[in-house]
Formats: sequence, C-alpha cells, structure tokens
Amino acid sequence: MYRERNIFIGLVFWAVIAAVTSAVAAESKDEIFLRKSVALDAGPIRLADVALVKSQEQQKARLDNLIVGRFTVNDKDILVGNFEICRALAQAQINPATVDIFGASYCRVMVKNAQQVKKVEVDPENEVAQSAVNRKTEQQQTLADELTRTVAQLTGFDMARLKIDWRCNQKGFLQRPTEKNRFKIVPRTVITLGNICFDVVDNQQKGSRLDTKKSSPVEGGSAAVAVYGYVQLLCESVTTIRRLQMGEVITAADVKFMPRRISNYRDLGITNMDAVIGQEAARAIPPRTVVFPNMIRKLQLVKRDQDIKVHSKAGQVQVTLRGKALAGGGFGDEIMVRCGKNKVMVRGVVTGLGEVTIGGASNIPSQAIGTTSNKY
Repeated sequence: MYRERNIFIGLVFWAVIAAVTSAVAAESKDEIFLRKSVALDAGPIRLADVALVKSQEQQKARLDNLIVGRFTVNDKDILVGNFEICRALAQAQINPATVDIFGASYCRVMVKNAQQVKKVEVDPENEVAQSAVNRKTEQQQTLADELTRTVAQLTGFDMARLKIDWRCNQKGFLQRPTEKNRFKIVPRTVITLGNICFDVVDNQQKGSRLDTKKSSPVEGGSAAVAVYGYVQLLCESVTTIRRLQMGEVITAADVKFMPRRISNYRDLGITNMDAVIGQEAARAIPPRTVVFPNMIRKLQLVKRDQDIKVHSKAGQVQVTLRGKALAGGGFGDEIMVRCGKNKVMVRGVVTGLGEVTIGGASNIPSQAIGTTSNKY
C-alpha cells in the first residue's frame, strides 16, 4: 500500500516538474520577425508597426506596444533595426537574450504625408518646379551629413551602421546646407572608430572672420574650421546565452548574435558564428558575454598528461609507440610528447583523437623504438 502511494506521489511530482518546464520553455520562445519597410503617420513607432511578434498573449500585448522610435512629418526615412529593438527591450526591463529577432536587418520607416512631394518630383512638364524641388533637397543636406558620408566612404561602412557625434567651435557651422563644391574637407587624423577630426573650409565664406583658435591655414590663406567627431559602429557580435565551463564544446544553443555599438575595433569580438560553434571554451565564460578569440580554442583532441599513440612512418616502415602528452592541443597543433619506457621527449603534430604523428621513424630515438615499438 505504501509502495503504491509513493509511486503515485512520484508520478504527480514529475508531472508538475514537466508542466513547469514546458511553461518556462514556452515563455522563453519570444520571436520577432522584422519587416523590410512600412509607411506610417508621424508619431511614436510601436514594435507591432515594424515587426510581427510571436509570443504568449500577455507577453505579446506588451511587446506589440513597445515604443522603438519616434519621428515627425519633417523627418526623413529612418531605420529601425536590432539595436533599436534591443534598447527598447532593455528600457522595458525585458532581457534581450530571451528574444530572437528574425527577418530583415533593418525596417525602413517612411512618412505617409510625403506623397505630395513625390508628385512634384515626377512631373516632367513643370521644369521650374522640378529644379526648385531639387534645390530644396540639396539644401536639406547639411555639412554634418556630408561629413558622415565622407567617413562612410573612407571606412567602407554603411551609413546606416554609423553613429557620429559632430562638434565644432563655430555655432551653426555643421547645419549649413551643402552645395556643389561648397566645402573643402581634409582629414586631420586617421579616419577610424572613436575620435576623429576634419579641417573644413567654406568656400562661400572666405572673406568672413572665423573663429581661428583651433583652425589651421590651408591653400589660398583661408582658415579651416576644425570639426571633431566621435564615431560608433553598430555591429552584431557573438554573445553567450549561458555560462560555459572551461573545456566545454560550444553548440548553436549556447550563443547568439547581439547588436552593439562600439568605438574601438578591439571591442568588436567575433562576428562569425561558424568561428565559434564546434570550438572549445578556453576558460569559463559568463552568460551574456561577448566572445573574443582568446576565449575559445580548437577542440582539444589531446589533453595534457593523457596516454596517447605516437605514429611515425618512413617509407614502408610505420612505427607506433605508446606515449604521454606533455601539453594539450587541437588538430594540427604541434606539441611535445614523451614516448617509450626511457621517457624520450619528441615533438609531433596532433592528427587525431589521442594520436600524435612525427616526421619520420628516424626522429624517434633508438632507445624508444627498442622498447615498445610495433613494426608492420
């Protein structure tokens, strides 16, 4: 009787555990499918406007109403990507690691009220209106936009992935409209991530008095205004989902891409998922940590102090000895091994699980061959 009751209690216990586990697993499967482009009215941009959310009913309503951006009628098309979504999730105290983002890399949000401008631009009969619209479009482009395009060209990055904070001593200088050959832009520093500097000359203001405290002379005797910038790059780095122990093989369920903004290439980490999956953790890695090359290593086919087979072949003669590895290594790594009863040390290359191959039979000392060798 007591045995049957204990079995019944055990079954109920494991049923409750299974129900809780399935509930937790269901809650963690929040998926966001980003659309390529949408047209919206001016105002706040909800996550449901730019993406399709798959989640539980209560969590879905919360994610749908998440504000990921805001724009007005006068704003140009803006891009909403992984960075903006993860920032909104963090502000709403939702762990971004529990949400998978699929679909397009960015969603282009366009203003619905821009249809009238398009009609004027495509009218081939009204040349005056066409030229006026073109001049207006050129005037909307400022010096800051021109400098951002210059940085994108010099670095090779897409403008949508760059965030640059510009500053200079001339008030309103960065907001001046760009026209054909109006500005002369000369880099003062190496154009890379982080702090940069340009010398900019406004050819239409050569005779005016500029603030030349931090300016440098250029051709023609005119003064160049120093414009400083701080460049950040939006990238996707491989990040751990859970804690990884030293020597643990990394699988696809252990890592994911996390969008980040960096201002130094040293903070980039690994951006190729294939370079991480199947490798081995070189040390303990905490969860939600960006994976760097020194954190992983090739799968260790040979461990330190492990009993191994030492192969050597010269012509038709192949020798196999028992030895001990003096260091660990992956496929193709060169390590030192001790073979034979006389404990002779030789250097070889890891060629398999628990196997090391050396260059030839002549490289094995005769003391080692005479003890434990197998010739065949």
